Amino acid sequence: MNLLWGARTHEAVADNLSDKAHRLDPTGTLPALRLLRRMVRDHRIKALLLRGQAAVADGSLL
Repeated sequence: MNLLWGARTHEAVADNLSDKAHRLDPTGTLPALRLLRRMVRDHRIKALLLRGQAAVADGSLL
């Protein structure tokens, strides 16, 4: 699997979930949406990790 493609996919999922969470709770105070916000964070972290792996594999960080 292409690492950058995977990173873009995780970023798109995070954006989608973030939009849904914001529509359901614009203030970000509902505890019921804590899981949704955690999923957003996890997908953003996965995207960052995949981008880092892609940069190392490409040699652009060396």
